[in-house]
Formats: sequence, structure tokens, C-alpha cells
Amino acid sequence: MSDISRIINSNEIQSHPKLRIAKQPSTSRRPVKRNPLKNNDVMDALNPYAVEMRKTERAQREAAAKDRASILAKKRAAQKANAIQKKVNYAKVQYDYAVLTKADLDQKIASDEAERKAKIAAAEAAAQAAAEAEAKMLADKEAAKKASVAADEAKEAPAADDDDDDDDDDDDDE
Repeated sequence: MSDISRIINSNEIQSHPKLRIAKQPSTSRRPVKRNPLKNNDVMDALNPYAVEMRKTERAQREAAAKDRASILAKKRAAQKANAIQKKVNYAKVQYDYAVLTKADLDQKIASDEAERKAKIAAAEAAAQAAAEAEAKMLADKEAAKKASVAADEAKEAPAADDDDDDDDDDDDDE
């Protein structure tokens, strides 16, 4: 056995390319799978349209930023325009708050009460008018019914008198 190991381990055998013992490859790890949602190169390989989508999204973001800038500019201009009115309102609050508030409050309460009473009066008048109209309509129906009954009786009564008159008629040809 030692002879064989000495032959195998000799320089001549070890240096010969075809007789070399194949080295076992070191344990290799599987390649890391790259996430296409986070890695644009992988996404582009999977979906070529992704490049165009990114360009479109970028353009939309830039347009939204420009729109936002214009909206903010309009708001700021409106705030500057209202600066004078703010000063006037502040002066009212500072100097005339008690007087204006009490007077305005009393006037508002009085006007609200007057409006409420007017609405109640209008509703009562409308209800009374509706009740009177309904009563008149019922009275007219009763009068019409009585008139039709009286007319029917009047038609029947003369017919009965005509028969009796025929019997008592002196002008009969005998």
C-alpha cells in the first residue's frame, strides 16, 4: 500500500494533466433571485414595456408637481388679496366686538323669531283655508245630493197626480 501511495503522490504523476485527480468543486450557492419590483434591470428583462411605463409615470409626476406649484401660487395670491380684509376683521374684533356682537345677536334673534312666527301663522292660515275648502266641498256635495233626491221625488209625484187626474177628469168622453 505504501508503494501505491508513493507512486500516486509522486511528482510525475501529480504533474501529469490527464492523471490529476479531479478537484471537487467547492459548494456553490444557488444564485440570488433578484426582485423585479425592486430591480429595474430584472423588470426590464421580464417586461420590456416597463421602461415606457416608468417614463410615463415620471412625466405624470412632473406634471403634477407643476400643477401643484400653480395651485399653491393661486392660494398665495388669494391670501395676499385677503390681507386687507383680515386687518379689517381683526380691528372689528379688537375694538367693537362687544357692541357689534350684542347688537348683531339681538337683531338676529329678533329676525329669527319673526320669521318663525310668520311661518307658523302661514301654516295655520293654510290649514284653516284647506279645512274651510273641504267643508264647503262637503256642503256642496250634500246640497247636490239633496237637490237630486228632491228632483227625483218631484218627478215621481207629478206622475202619480196625472194618473189620479185621469180618473177624475171631467172631460172624459163617455
